[in-house]
Amino acid sequence: MAEPSGWVTKQLGVSSVAWETQPKTWVLPTVDAMLKVFVVMSTLLLVVLYVFSFLNPPQERYVVVLLDGEPVRNGENLVVPLKTIVNTDKPLKIFFTAKLGGEKIGERVVDVDREDKKVFSLVANLGGATIPEKGSLVVEFVITSWEGENLGEGKLVKHLST
Repeated sequence: MAEPSGWVTKQLGVSSVAWETQPKTWVLPTVDAMLKVFVVMSTLLLVVLYVFSFLNPPQERYVVVLLDGEPVRNGENLVVPLKTIVNTDKPLKIFFTAKLGGEKIGERVVDVDREDKKVFSLVANLGGATIPEKGSLVVEFVITSWEGENLGEGKLVKHLST
């Protein structure tokens, strides 16, 4: 062990020690040392995220809209059976519009929950109009959040024959 710089005196059997004081100098870490710490910390973070991704895998999100049978004429109305299958992270609204020959004949709004299966009918008023022999019934739908954010849209086409 190296002796401290300074001097030692003995007086009357008592030792007293004095050291020269030197100013402290701060040593900054080198770029190489900081890079090593960054790489190690980043690797640990990636490992933790990778492990947690297996513990809580992301769930598949979907909204399925189907025609649930043939549209049926009931007096002045055309009853269109529909079905939704939903698996989302928040409740939704689906706006349905039925068109026949490009003319709007009915609409309906359906609220669906996070994991939901609904069977319902959209009743379209034909108002005395006849179904064209080679016409198409188009059911357009817009999916929105309850706050009104548009999440998607689509259409179902059913070729009608009398």
